Amino acid sequence: MLRHIWSIFARSGSIWVAWVRENLLKRKSFWSVGISQNCSWSWRKILKLRDIAKRFLKFEVGNGDNIHMWLDLWHPAGILIEQYGFRVVYDAQSNIEAKLSSVICNGDWFWRPARSEALVDIQARLSEVCLGQFDKPIWLGSKKGVYVSAETWEALREKNTEVIWWKLIWFPLAIPKQAFILWLAMKNRLLTVLVLEYGNIAWFVAGWIGLLLFGIILCS
Repeated sequence: MLRHIWSIFARSGSIWVAWVRENLLKRKSFWSVGISQNCSWSWRKILKLRDIAKRFLKFEVGNGDNIHMWLDLWHPAGILIEQYGFRVVYDAQSNIEAKLSSVICNGDWFWRPARSEALVDIQARLSEVCLGQFDKPIWLGSKKGVYVSAETWEALREKNTEVIWWKLIWFPLAIPKQAFILWLAMKNRLLTVLVLEYGNIAWFVAGWIGLLLFGIILCS
């Protein structure tokens, strides 16, 4: 699902991304669009991953056409709406869905005079932002800046102390089913012998009842 979110921001060129932008986002920010009652299961799951995806997505600024000024991460201070609150949007005489291109003109910053301390802070750090030619999304969970499942998983997963018996279970020629059962045993999560015995008895009885009914039907 995180890969789908990356595809939306990276504008991968797929038909699905084009359809999502046209019919679901409708020029709104991915971070602000609501979860409707009639949306699909997959789209609902994608939207529920926004808090996780927000930790990994950052923008290098170009012309600002693809960056939402208040909702995307492009400024050194962080996501502006989270750092300074909604009041800063009002002070800037802007709107929550404004694109960063509204304050860029001919490759340079073109902000209105600051009307609050928050805007002074924001504009004071603009020198740290290098303006390029095109906006570029960066995936912070990988070394190359693009989405990589393995590196993202390493960034997300909870890391515990390495156990000494892991090579006994997870090795190249291991049979997955047997490895899983052995892993459960090492974690002391297997069913008890008593439960297994009752389970086998239940299947045994059910099998005999089935055969008995089948014989009665044939005899009749």
